[in-house]
Amino acid sequence: VEPWSCSRCSGWSGFLPPAPPRPAGPPPCLLRVTTYNCGDRRLTHPKYQWSTTATQLSLYSNDITSIPSGSFTGLTALQQLFLFSNDITSVPTGSFTGLDALRHLYLYSNEITSVPTGSFTG
Repeated sequence: VEPWSCSRCSGWSGFLPPAPPRPAGPPPCLLRVTTYNCGDRRLTHPKYQWSTTATQLSLYSNDITSIPSGSFTGLTALQQLFLFSNDITSVPTGSFTGLDALRHLYLYSNEITSVPTGSFTG
């Protein structure tokens, strides 16, 4: 097992199995095997290639304005999703499709003005 660290993360590095190659993400986050802490990283969208074993995803206090459909595709183990304190104005249909294990969704302190029917199905 090779050491893993994140050059722009603070406070943690450890040993994880080698990760598969990733596209331009995930962003520089604090990763603890099944938890991504990407709070206050100036992210503008949530759509990255997150690990399918993630159980907690913290995207609070960023610059996210929308949640494109399919942003969380494949995250079937995700139980907690923190999206509070962003600039989200709407939650489009299909935003949270496939999040079967999701138990806690935090959307407070946003600018949400519309939530169409179907935004929370699936």
